[in-house]
Amino acid sequence: MTLANGTGVVMLDGQLILSANSSRLICEVLDPEPSAHRCVHEYEVLLENAQLELQSSRLNELLPDLPQTWRVVKAGESETTVLWP
Repeated sequence: MTLANGTGVVMLDGQLILSANSSRLICEVLDPEPSAHRCVHEYEVLLENAQLELQSSRLNELLPDLPQTWRVVKAGESETTVLWP
């Protein structure tokens, strides 16, 4: 799998972008309304929902055994912007 060797990007249900390097699995949740003003609790709920979705997916069993970094992002035309944390 591309994530296991630190290459490539996987998107789950159009909402979660997974990528890896040699030491971490980076899990980016796409904010469905990036222009909304959110409080910390709302960002935490977005992350929690994405984590539950990943845990219940078939992909979860194939993920590399690496520490995970979770963040909420806004997708731009050429890059993503971290919104939280």
